[in-house]
Amino acid sequence: RAARARARRRSHRLRRAVRARRGAREQVRAPINICGDTHGQFHDLLRLFEMGGFPPATNYLFLGDYVDRAKQSIETITLMLCYKIKFPETFFLLRGNHECSALNRIYGFFDECKRTSRAASSCPPVALPLTRARVDTPLRARLSLLPGRYSVKLWRIFGDCFNCMPVAAVVEDKIICM
Repeated sequence: RAARARARRRSHRLRRAVRARRGAREQVRAPINICGDTHGQFHDLLRLFEMGGFPPATNYLFLGDYVDRAKQSIETITLMLCYKIKFPETFFLLRGNHECSALNRIYGFFDECKRTSRAASSCPPVALPLTRARVDTPLRARLSLLPGRYSVKLWRIFGDCFNCMPVAAVVEDKIICM
């Protein structure tokens, strides 16, 4: 019972952070790196941050499609949501078409969330670069703190979060991003 209450509070905090700006459109300032379609490719996302700079030193706007098609969608979206919570003024996430439950149910994210046979200890350690310091704890072990670890419930929580994301951004009142 206490674990469920903690899970609900975490889920509520996450949704509140994502929709902090309220509305379907973000207003962002230049300079900003605009990136799209990571599709669960966690190591490519890390490489992108190594090349472009880690938040908050560099501003980012991601255009959606964080999940599906690759095997590390959970790690990818979790890292991005952590950055969004930690740096809400310099890190922006838009909702793509794969952040729709009807689509990500078909293209792999649902299956990844549903899998319960993977043990957190069997996954290789992942350095979680929330800051420049390296962390040796595997990201999947950190995700075990989420409710319904690797379950349909986890997929629904991500779906609730995706539903709160804006679908467009305007950079300096000149460039519209969708």
